Amino acid sequence: MAKNDLIVLDTILDQRCAVENNNDRGEVFEHFVLGQVLMNYDLTDEQIDIGWVDGALDGGIDGFYTFVNGHLVTDPSSHVWPRSSAEIDLFIVSCKHHDTFQQVTMDALLASSQELFDLGKAPSDLRGKYSVEVLAARDCFATAFKKLAITNPQIRVKMIYASRGDSQKLGDTIAARGNQLKALFQDLFSGVVADFQFLGAAELVELQRRVRALTLSLPFIEHLAAQDGYIVLARLGDYARFVADENLELRRYLFDSNVRDYLNSNNINTGIELTLADENSPSFWWLNNGVTMLATNAAATGKYLNVRDIQIVNGLQTTETLFKHFIRGRRKENEEKPILIKVIVSTDAQIRDRIIRATNSQSAVEVAALHATDPIQRDIETVLEAKEWFYERRTNYFKNAGRAPARIVTPNFLAAASIALLLKNPEAAAGYKAKHTREQEAYDIVFSRHFPIQVWPVVVSLMKEAEWLLTKNSPARAAGRGTIVRKWRSVLAYTCAAASLGTFEFTVVQLSNLVLNANTTSTMQRCYEAIAHLCKKSPRLSGSAVHDACGAVTSVFPITGNYAAGKRHLPNRKPVTRIPARVSVDVLKMVADALPAQPWKPATHTQVARTLGLPTARVQAAIRELIATGVFNEQIDGIVYDRDGKEIARDHERLAGTKAV
Repeated sequence: MAKNDLIVLDTILDQRCAVENNNDRGEVFEHFVLGQVLMNYDLTDEQIDIGWVDGALDGGIDGFYTFVNGHLVTDPSSHVWPRSSAEIDLFIVSCKHHDTFQQVTMDALLASSQELFDLGKAPSDLRGKYSVEVLAARDCFATAFKKLAITNPQIRVKMIYASRGDSQKLGDTIAARGNQLKALFQDLFSGVVADFQFLGAAELVELQRRVRALTLSLPFIEHLAAQDGYIVLARLGDYARFVADENLELRRYLFDSNVRDYLNSNNINTGIELTLADENSPSFWWLNNGVTMLATNAAATGKYLNVRDIQIVNGLQTTETLFKHFIRGRRKENEEKPILIKVIVSTDAQIRDRIIRATNSQSAVEVAALHATDPIQRDIETVLEAKEWFYERRTNYFKNAGRAPARIVTPNFLAAASIALLLKNPEAAAGYKAKHTREQEAYDIVFSRHFPIQVWPVVVSLMKEAEWLLTKNSPARAAGRGTIVRKWRSVLAYTCAAASLGTFEFTVVQLSNLVLNANTTSTMQRCYEAIAHLCKKSPRLSGSAVHDACGAVTSVFPITGNYAAGKRHLPNRKPVTRIPARVSVDVLKMVADALPAQPWKPATHTQVARTLGLPTARVQAAIRELIATGVFNEQIDGIVYDRDGKEIARDHERLAGTKAV
């Protein structure tokens, strides 16, 4: 290690501590290492946090990530599993802010790996020995392995021990432990490729100096130039090398964030593979639609096309298949045959969004994959940026631009904030996952165009303040710290909003007009002090915990109204095509007859339930069904909308801020 490498690394960490406003150098070091190790996967900070398992009962593991065909597995229950040609990449990372590599770390890794990766052990056998986060990460890997075992997947295990030490001065026993860990995985999984890497100050500085290539050069056979782009025929082998980096890894940051996580039907990929393997097959571009990429600039020089700020918006599956065949498989047949590539040059964000949607409208891409192009998403990005919040509707756009991580907002974070504060359902917000807004109906509720646009900076500010306060008051690397922050930020933000507005029955309009200042910060602090004991007692948020939290805050602030008034739920993932068994036709008729004309006053469902002698949940389900079937209209905070989204009635008293009787 060069003498100054440690000084350079510590300077980098000093800068990150300042940017992230975090004095815990060990924590900053861990996040830095994980970001560098996983750079090629272009993960958001939110995704990195999912596999950041450091804390009590972590088994010596700080980062635990499973990728299938290059896509991070975060929720095994909703992941789209390939049917063939599966590749599983497992990363096990230990980060220690020491200036040496230590034997105790290697011993802990070996002991925990022997237990965690023996998939014959049930999760119940490991509870109490490992944290919830570690067991959740193990479940991602175990599920991936079991789901894909029949496809004979290729498994690659990369184990990393990072410190500020010198990797050239490892003790013999430390190096031996690395070899033992590789042998362990080779014994547990047949055909696995296992690697152990020690990253010291020199290697970490070198990793940090890597920069993504903003301009790449593509050799072509022929091209057709137009005012706003190019159509080129390139050799298959040249294109495969074009999308690979110097380490022969796929440049995943080239894939547009809207569609890069979508896995197309594997019979298409299989067809491509068969074509590539057949030297007598027709020309590839006759059989394949090719690739469409966006760029901010492109210029042909000789037989090379120099392209800047590339985003591959169509042809992801083709690209991955070519990469695996020619680069990873090192095969040569058919590499001279051409592929058709369309390069569209534009710097206009709205035009680029239209192109993304148009180029993917002919495929079975999920609706959710294209939400970033929606006008409401662009509007949210604009109004948030005016308040110096940076909305990542395109993955890592602002992160790569160097914006402070604390000021970056992801769509998942914003959806949780909307559910907590606009739908008034902090319990549902705590458990929010992207799959919950996969259906268009749920998405339209969470990102409703009827919400006043100025409400978005308010909900973001409240949720970010709550997240910061919970993080600040949770011991660094404490067991379940991340879970507590993710679960309870929604409750803290919701109770602060209610305390600031003086009522649990606040409207979206009232919330949008909330002035955030030092008083709000003080209110948030007092709300936290009121519920802190509940956060520590119940890291897994429940309905009763939310009830207790609202009661605790009410003892501190004079808050009027029912905390459950106006609470809304997201619809089931699968659209309801018939009346659920739990809501009979008789109950529907009783509820319909008992409901007054719209607009309904707050807590109308509670009054109807009391009148009919029915459970409140049963009445709420009936009302949702009556709205879904068109008997009543959608109503949001005192405003009634018809099927076309037009306002047809409003509760003027409620919107004026007067408590309804």
